[in-house]
Amino acid sequence: GEGEHPVAAAFSPSSTHVAIGYRTRMIHIWVTATGQEPLLLKAHQRWVNDVLFSPDGQLLLSVSNDTTVKIWNASTGVLVQALYGHQWEVYSACFSPCGKYIASASSDKTVKLWRTSDGACLATLSDHSDLVQKVTFTIGG
Repeated sequence: GEGEHPVAAAFSPSSTHVAIGYRTRMIHIWVTATGQEPLLLKAHQRWVNDVLFSPDGQLLLSVSNDTTVKIWNASTGVLVQALYGHQWEVYSACFSPCGKYIASASSDKTVKLWRTSDGACLATLSDHSDLVQKVTFTIGG
């Protein structure tokens, strides 16, 4: 819409949906085939920095300058989990290939590993000398 600035986008694994995150703190989830009116998520308190669908397409991950990682039901837009623990902006996050874990990267110089099912923080990697802008899992582990 007018005045909105998209900053992140992701297609679902089946390409049936696209999620777009905005500086306005919103996320829109569109049906790609029809372009029907999107789900509108009032997602964060500050900019959305990254969005990503889970490997099965059921969940949507979002991260923000508000220091949070959030897990959404991709079909309904309902918040499933909010993950707290980063001290500064979260720039990137991703699901593991199996979908059981999430990694997040932050300007607080850490990468955190979370369990998707309950949001538990399993590890914090803090040996970075500067902010961490991107995180990903490799398929082979």
